[in-house]
Amino acid sequence: MNKKDMRSAISQAEMNQFGLAALWLQALSITIGLAIWTSSWLVFGLLFIGFAICLVHKPLARVISVIFALLWGVAGVGLGWIFESTSAMIMLGIIGFTMGLALNLTGADGAQDIIRSDCSDK
Repeated sequence: MNKKDMRSAISQAEMNQFGLAALWLQALSITIGLAIWTSSWLVFGLLFIGFAICLVHKPLARVISVIFALLWGVAGVGLGWIFESTSAMIMLGIIGFTMGLALNLTGADGAQDIIRSDCSDK
C-alpha cells in the first residue's frame, strides 16, 4: 500500500468514526426522548438494544440511516416554516435530508468496519 492509499484509508476511517458517533448520538437522543415521553425505562432499553442490533446488520443499518435522514429533512422543513417561506422549506428540507443521509450512511459504514471479522491479517 503506497502512502497516498494509506492516507486516504486513514481519512475514511476517521470520517466513519465521526459518522458512527453522530449516529449513536441521534439514537441516544431519540431513545431518551421517547423514554421520557412515555415515562418508561422499558421503552428506552428496548429501543436502544433494537438500535444496536440494527447496526450489526448492514441492510437494517441503512434503513435506520434513511429514517434518521428523513427526520433531519423534516427538521429542515420546520426551520423553513419558521421563515414563512415555501422555497426555504423545500431547500432546507432537501439539504437536511441529504446531509443527514451522508452522515448517517458514513456512520453505518463505520459500524460495519468495527464488526467486520475479515479485517484481521491471516
